[in-house]
Amino acid sequence: MDANQVAQESKPKRRRWMPYQRVIFAVLIAFTALAWVYTIATSSGDGGMVMDMGAGADAGMDAAMAARAATDMAAPDFAMFVPMWIIMCVAMMLPTAIPMIYAYQALLHNKFKKTDKEANGYTIIFVAGYILLWAAFGIACWAVATLIYNLIGDWLGQSSHAMIATGVLFVACGFYQISRLKEACLHGCRHPVMFLIRNWRNGYGGALYIGIKHGAICVACCWALMVILFPLGLMNLLWMGLFTIIMYVEKNVRAGALISRIVGWLMIIAGIAMTVLGIVFL
Repeated sequence: MDANQVAQESKPKRRRWMPYQRVIFAVLIAFTALAWVYTIATSSGDGGMVMDMGAGADAGMDAAMAARAATDMAAPDFAMFVPMWIIMCVAMMLPTAIPMIYAYQALLHNKFKKTDKEANGYTIIFVAGYILLWAAFGIACWAVATLIYNLIGDWLGQSSHAMIATGVLFVACGFYQISRLKEACLHGCRHPVMFLIRNWRNGYGGALYIGIKHGAICVACCWALMVILFPLGLMNLLWMGLFTIIMYVEKNVRAGALISRIVGWLMIIAGIAMTVLGIVFL
């Protein structure tokens, strides 16, 4: 039996929810909801935590486009950042991975004949591997941001410099957003059954491996949008909600490729505008 036949036979049946599906998805929805409730409860009144690169912002720059995003930055404490990042990833990324989780559990139950309890156990480990990769990416982001702040924090303390740096970041992330590499990484997310078949491993160790592998693909797909949250505000509810919708559409909706390119070009245009504004106010 070739891979295409296996994929056809293993496609999740969407006509009705089986009991084993109801349990695991109730858990996923509960965790996602709790993460959003925590984020809403802890987000600051000014729109969320941002990476502060200095004080003394010019009043005119504050009124300019995205000035707030560019002028309020400081590397957060590691012990505070890591739990916050994990909660943010659960709130934002877990909903985008539901079709993949659905396909994984359907394969366990339909093709490999796992019991409801076994399927739920494997799925929880799969999700843990997925979140683990996003946690590792967050730690890498924290390390890079802290290094940048320590090296050129004083330079970025000037609002015009911070605006230029933010503009360059937007342009770089925008070009990745429209790149072929981004599109190639999205292929695995858009074809969950084929991704699972090609990367399948048995046992609980296999569940962790597949979850980590999917997490790696997902990070490669979405890192640019997540990095942009650093200057916009890591706990900014508006941007978190908007980017969650964008990432879900990119990964799971037929028009996702078009949306991805539109968002990329908007990021490039915004980045150029911020860079120009920063140069003007030098």
